[in-house]
Amino acid sequence: MKFLHALITLIALQMVPALACAQAFPAGDVRLLVGYEPGGGTDITARVFAARLQANLGVTVIVENRPGALGQIAAQFVSRQPPNGRTLLFATSSAILAGPHLQPGFNPLKELAAVSLLTRFPGVLVVPASSPLKTIEDVISEARRNPGKLTYATSGNGSMNHLAGEMLNKMAGIDTIHVPYKGSGPALTALMGKHVDMSFAAIQGAVPRIRSGDFRALGVDGAERSPVLPEVRAIREAGFPDYGISNWMGVFAPPQTPGELAMQIRNAFAEALKSQEVRKVILNDGQTIVGGTPEQLQQEVAREFDKIGALVRSLNLAK
Repeated sequence: MKFLHALITLIALQMVPALACAQAFPAGDVRLLVGYEPGGGTDITARVFAARLQANLGVTVIVENRPGALGQIAAQFVSRQPPNGRTLLFATSSAILAGPHLQPGFNPLKELAAVSLLTRFPGVLVVPASSPLKTIEDVISEARRNPGKLTYATSGNGSMNHLAGEMLNKMAGIDTIHVPYKGSGPALTALMGKHVDMSFAAIQGAVPRIRSGDFRALGVDGAERSPVLPEVRAIREAGFPDYGISNWMGVFAPPQTPGELAMQIRNAFAEALKSQEVRKVILNDGQTIVGGTPEQLQQEVAREFDKIGALVRSLNLAK
């Protein structure tokens, strides 16, 4: 009898993870909020995940764009929704780490529930293929000859792409002019139309236009070169060893979301990350798959929030 009891207990314990995975996802449509215009890197990635989540979960997953205020409109909207798993925020580090320092009064550490870090990716400085600017050194030389003449577009004021541009200004001692848009899609469209000279953009939005020959990539803003653009130098290789920006994408839920539900949502995204369709798009776009638990994402935000705030203030970007 003791052996039988032990066997039953062992089987029951082995079934717990399976039962947790089999638990029904919250009924009804799931909204995945994106704080940028359609067509940008964040929007494209969110839609890839939405399609896989819908197939895996058997519920309708709708990507809803609420652009503006560097993702703060979408983030604050999600923070006011019921914590039932049906409204989620698909956010970049710009919206979570930088945006709140330009929009005082919103604290993502307290007003959002972390679900999962998904990917990391660099930004890339691009110019039209016809531009005379062919290297980072060309940009610096031209900016020194003509201060205040060169313009660069980004996904928004205070975004990580904006920080990348201002960091280069500061380290190189140059003056290029920032032109903010409501997402990387509109910023890259402006560059296509040659309304600006350059753009610091998320790599996933820029890569297709680099490969098509519309844009030339001058440098990536991460610590090292991107595997999808191995011939493009990291900007720090141009003589700025301390240069570097951290970009990532993650999922957040309304505050007070139960821990069990947050883990359930996290597991759904983890399953999507295993999909060949999702992996192909993400890796082909230059992103690195990370994944992780709600606790790990919360720790990431807590570790970086004040550091990015200090950078924003040092560049005189805070209001």
